[in-house]
Amino acid sequence: MPIQAAPINLLTFLQGWTSSAVALPPQRLLFSVLVLPKGNPLTDFAPAFPTANLQFQAGVIASLDALPTAAAATWVPVTANATPPNRPALFSSVAARFTVRPHGGAPSPTPAAVKKWLPDSYRTATALARPRTSIAITDDSYQCAIRDPGAIPVPKSPPAADFYWEEILGFVLRQPLLAQQMGLIYTGYFDLPVADTLASGGYVYIDLTGASDYAAVKRTRFAARVPPLAKARLLFTPVLFPVDQVGDFDNVFEEADAYDDGFAKVVHGAQPTKAALLETSASSMPPAKDMGIRLGWDDEQIAIWLNRQLGVNAYSSVTPAPGSPLGVAGYRVDVFSDADNRWHSLVRARGSLSLNGTDIGSFDGELNVEALPVNLTNNQGAQFWLPSYFTAWAGGSLVVTDPNPFELAGRADVLGAPIYTAVDADAVKLRYGNDYQFRVRLADLTGGGPTASDDPLYPARANVATVPFRRYSRPKAVSAAKGGGVAADGKTASYTVSRPLLPYPDIMFTGYPNALALLTAEAAAAKAAGREPALPDPNAVQLQIQVQARTLDNDTAAGTTTGQPFVPVYSVVVDFPADPAQPLPLNFQFVDVANIASLAGTVAAPNSPLPLPTSRNVRLVLTPLGAEDPELKYWGSLDSRIGSAPVSLYLSVPAGDETGLLLPPAVGAEIEALFLQPDPPPNTATKAALTVQGFRHQAESSVMDRLASELRLSYTDARLSSPSGRRTVFGASSGLRTTANPDSSSITFGSTSDLIRHWIVAIRATINRDWTWNGLAPTGLEIYRDGVLTGRLPLPRAVNPGALVNPDRSQTDIVYFDSIEPKPLGSAFPAELKIDYRLVSIFANAPAISGGPSQWTLRLPITTPPAQTPKIVSAGIAYSPYTHAPAYSSSGERRRILYFELDGPPLDPSDAYFCRVLAYGPDPMLLETGTKLPDPAEPPLPIDPELVRTVAPGQSADCAGIEAMQNLVASPTSDRHYLVPLPDYLNPESVELFGFFVYELRVGHDCSRWSTAQARFGRPLRVAGVQHPAPQLRCMVTRTAAKGITVVAPYATPIFNDQNLRPLYPKTELIALLYAQVLQANSQSWCNILLERATAIPYTLEHQGSRGLNPALTPARAQFDPEDILFKLGILGLPLDSPLSVVAVEILPEPQPINPAATVDRFNDPLGADLGQVRILRTSPLTPVPEVCPPAG
Repeated sequence: MPIQAAPINLLTFLQGWTSSAVALPPQRLLFSVLVLPKGNPLTDFAPAFPTANLQFQAGVIASLDALPTAAAATWVPVTANATPPNRPALFSSVAARFTVRPHGGAPSPTPAAVKKWLPDSYRTATALARPRTSIAITDDSYQCAIRDPGAIPVPKSPPAADFYWEEILGFVLRQPLLAQQMGLIYTGYFDLPVADTLASGGYVYIDLTGASDYAAVKRTRFAARVPPLAKARLLFTPVLFPVDQVGDFDNVFEEADAYDDGFAKVVHGAQPTKAALLETSASSMPPAKDMGIRLGWDDEQIAIWLNRQLGVNAYSSVTPAPGSPLGVAGYRVDVFSDADNRWHSLVRARGSLSLNGTDIGSFDGELNVEALPVNLTNNQGAQFWLPSYFTAWAGGSLVVTDPNPFELAGRADVLGAPIYTAVDADAVKLRYGNDYQFRVRLADLTGGGPTASDDPLYPARANVATVPFRRYSRPKAVSAAKGGGVAADGKTASYTVSRPLLPYPDIMFTGYPNALALLTAEAAAAKAAGREPALPDPNAVQLQIQVQARTLDNDTAAGTTTGQPFVPVYSVVVDFPADPAQPLPLNFQFVDVANIASLAGTVAAPNSPLPLPTSRNVRLVLTPLGAEDPELKYWGSLDSRIGSAPVSLYLSVPAGDETGLLLPPAVGAEIEALFLQPDPPPNTATKAALTVQGFRHQAESSVMDRLASELRLSYTDARLSSPSGRRTVFGASSGLRTTANPDSSSITFGSTSDLIRHWIVAIRATINRDWTWNGLAPTGLEIYRDGVLTGRLPLPRAVNPGALVNPDRSQTDIVYFDSIEPKPLGSAFPAELKIDYRLVSIFANAPAISGGPSQWTLRLPITTPPAQTPKIVSAGIAYSPYTHAPAYSSSGERRRILYFELDGPPLDPSDAYFCRVLAYGPDPMLLETGTKLPDPAEPPLPIDPELVRTVAPGQSADCAGIEAMQNLVASPTSDRHYLVPLPDYLNPESVELFGFFVYELRVGHDCSRWSTAQARFGRPLRVAGVQHPAPQLRCMVTRTAAKGITVVAPYATPIFNDQNLRPLYPKTELIALLYAQVLQANSQSWCNILLERATAIPYTLEHQGSRGLNPALTPARAQFDPEDILFKLGILGLPLDSPLSVVAVEILPEPQPINPAATVDRFNDPLGADLGQVRILRTSPLTPVPEVCPPAG
C-alpha cells in the first residue's frame, strides 16, 4: 500500500541505547523525531506550525511479534530539546526565499520505477550470480538509455520555480541544524521503566502528549524497530513502520535488522580506466584526466528502497509495496588512514549558518552524499535511473566544493562566499600507487547515524572496499623550444625538449612538492598562454625518440596513427634530467644512406648525436614515458606510461652524395630494343597440337605475351605491370599511345599495332634507394635520345597493392619505353641505326657528388626488306673453256652452270640477288607415258619468324636468315649476268639434274650489313621450268680384233622422291660417233674426221631373260664393226692405223602428237641431215679408242 500521510506526521529515529546517568532505571534510549506538517505550515494549522508548542511522549512496544499498534504501547515520558525560539523568523525567511505553490490541480506524475545498473565492481564484491530484483540489471539497457533515451524535447521556457511546502521542507532537511531551528527535528531520550524491557526487541514511536498543540489533529506515526538489546550500542533506523497499519512487511523486517547499526553492507569502488565513464562503452580511449575513485554501495538495496517510496514493490509486481518510509537521508563516506590507523570522514564540514540575517548557529558535523535517480527523457512519469556510482573521490571533501580549480582559473567569483569549510578532508591524500579502503555510514532524516569513530556491529562480506589508485591518464605532449631545427649548414639539427605539463588535480596525485603554490604562481602565465595552470610531469622520466621516414602512399608498413604514411627507422629512449623543470637537449646529424635499414638498431650514446637519413621527409616523434612498472604498482596499464599525444617534428635535408643511385636491373638488360612482328594468323594445326597435349584452353602467343615474356613482366590484355613484390614505375615517350595508372605501376598501350614493326626500346634500371627516399625533383628522370629529350619519368609517391606481397622496399625498378621508326625516309635505302640514349637523374637539390647519367649506344639491324623485285631477261648455260689433247684424241670435260640475265644489278649497292628452290619434278620426256606424279608443295621461306627480335648494346651482328637462300654469283664482267649455283644438296653428277626446278629469286641484304631475318629478303620472283645442265655423259670404250669397238654409256635417269622412274625402255636415244684424228696440212694441229655413227641398244634388249640385271639401271651399248671401220678409213684415204676416238650423244625423244591419228614427219638423222631438229640432252667428251686388245688366253 502507499505510504500514508496526515496533516501531522511523526517519524521516530533511534540513535543509541546506553546506561542512564542516574542510578535507576539503568537503561536509556536516545532518539530523534521528525515532525512534518502537510500543507502550509503558516496558514493550515492553528496555531501556526512555527508557534506551536509541541510536547512528546514515547510509546514502547516490548515485542516484535506484530506490527506496532497504539493499543500495545506503554507510554513513557521523554526528555527533548526545548522548542527553538527562531522558528517564526526562519519560516518567514524560507517562505520569502521560495515561491510557494498551493495544493490543487492535477497531481505531479509518479515515476514508473527506478532502475539500477550493477557495475562490475559491485558484481565482484557480491560474487553476484543474478540480481535480487528485476530493477537491478546487468545488460546494456542502461548504456542504450544513455545513448538514445528517446528524450522528449526540453521546453524552451524554464521550468516553474514554485514549490509545494512539502518540497521546501525537503530542502530544509538537508541541513539538520536548520531543520532543528525550524522545529522539524527534536532530539531527546527516555529511560525504560522496567529493566530489559527491550531485551527481545520491540518498537518505539514518539507521539504528541494530550497537552501538546495539535493533540487533536489527525496525525500519522511511524515507529522504529528496536533490535534485541543486551548491552549499550548505537542504534539506527533505516526503515520505519506505520502505527496501526497492516501490510506485507517481511522484507522490511529484514532490512531493519540488517541495517540497524547504520553501516552499508556492500561497498565497492573503481577507478575510471578510460575516457568513457560508462563501463559498457566500447571506447578504449584512455582518460584525459584521472577523476579519482568512484564509489558505490548497496546498489540493489537502495534501488529497492527508492522504488518503495514510489509505491513500487521491487520484489513482486503483483503484491503492493508496504507503506514503510525510508529513514535514510544520505550516506557518509570514510577513508582509512594507515598513518594513524583510523577512519576519516570525507563529508565533515564546518560553517556559521544564517538565513536572511537570522542566525541558525554554527554547524560542525557531517553532510550527506545522496543517491538520487534521474530521468533521461524529460518525462517525470517515465522510468528513472540511478547512476552507476554514487560519488567520486579525487582527494579532499566529498560535500564541499574544491575551490582550487576555480581559483587557479581565476574564477573564484563563481563560487561566491563559501558556506562550509571542509574538516579533516586532507587527512588522507589521494596519491598514485596507493590502495585505499572505504566504508559507508548511513544518515537518517534527522541527521543521526554512526560516527567515523564507530564500528559496524555485524560482519559483512564487503562493508569495506579496497580500491587501488593508479595512474591511467597518460603523460601529455612534450614541448620543443622555439629556435630548434636544422642548422644553417644542413648537416646537423638540434632541439630543446621539456617534459609534458600536468594540470590540477592530476599533479596533486603525483605528490609533487608544494604543487598548489607553484600552480598558483604559474596561473597568470598559463592564462596568457591560453592553457590551464600545470607543472612539469614528474612521472614522465624518459623520452622516446622515434625516427620515422615518409614512405609511399598505400604502403602497409606505414603506421595508421596519422593520415601520413611514415615508417619507423629506429627508436631510442633517453632520460630527462632529474629536475623536472630542466629541459632535455637533443642533437642530430644527417647521414647519406641508400637504405634506412642500415640505421636500424641505432643506440643512443651519451653526448653523441643521433643519425638522420638525408633526402627523406623525416619525422621525429617525441613521446614521454613513465618509469618502467612491470607489476603495475604505480601505472594503471602498460600503455598508461606512454604519452598520449606524441609530438611530431618534421625536417628534411638533401643528400650530399648520391653515387650509386642507379643500378642495372636485377633481371634483364639495362636497355634493349625489341622488334615485334604481328601475331601469326590462327593455325588449326597448332590448335590441334595444343589440344592433343592437353592445352586446348591455352591461347596462342600474342604481341603482349611476347613483350611481357621478354621483359619478364606481368600483363593483362594490353597492360603491363610489375611482378609481385617489386615496385616498378613505368613510363613511355610520346611516340607511344599509352596510359599509366596514378601510381605508374602499370602501363596500358592504346593499341598493339603501335608495338609491331617498330623498335620498342625498353630502358630499365633499379633505383638503389628505399621507398622513403625522395631526392628527385617532381620531373624525376629524363631520357634523351641522340641528345634530344624524349620523355620524363616521375616517381609517384604511391605504391600499388600488388607490390606489397612480400615486398622488397629497398629498391624501385623503372621501365621506360621509347619507339623508333625503322623505315628509311623518302627514297633512302634501308640502313642500320645507331642510337645514343642517356638517362639523367633530376635531383630536387643537386648533390655535391653524383654518379652522372647512364649512357648507352644501340646498334639496330635493318628491319626493312628490299623493295626491289628481280626481273629475268634471259637464261643460259655458262661453259668453262674447251680443252683437248695435243693430238686431239680426247677433249676435257667442260664445267656448265646455269645463269640468269637480269634487268640490272640491285638498286641498293649493298644488296644482292638470292635464289632458292621451291619445287622439283622429273623431266616428263624421260617418264613412261601416263605417269602421274603429285604436285610438289612449295615451302615458305625458311627464316626465323622473329616474332620478337631483341637487341642489346654491344651485341654483334649476325647474318640472320642468310642461309635461307643462295647468292646468285655476279659476273665479274657484267652487272646483269648471274650464275645460279646448284642447291646445296646436289652436285653436278646428281641425277636430279635431269629434272626441272621451280626457283624463287629475291633481292636481299647481304652480310655486309646487319639485318633481321624477316628483313633479309624482298619480294619474290617465282620462276618455273628451270633446268640445270644435266650430269656429264661419259662413255666407256673397248676394242677387240673380233668385235671391233664397243661403246657403253648410261641413260638419263629420272628421279622423284628418291625413286628411280626410268622406264624399261628408256625414252632417250644414245648415239655413238666414231672419229679418226688427222694431222692438218700445216702439221701444226690435229682434227677429227667422222667415220661412222652407231645407235646404242639398251642392255635390256640384248640380255632379255638374264637374271641379276636391273632394267632401270642398265646402260646402253653401241658396236662398231672392225671391217666397217677399215672400209671407211680406206675410202677416206686415211691410214688404216689412224688413231680413233668416240663421242656419245644422248638425244631426247621427239614430242608425240596430241592426236594419235595424225601423221608426223620423224627426223631420222638427228645428228646428220636433221641436226638441230632434235634436242640433244647431253654429250660426252671426246674419248680415245684404245689399241686392239690381244685375244684372251
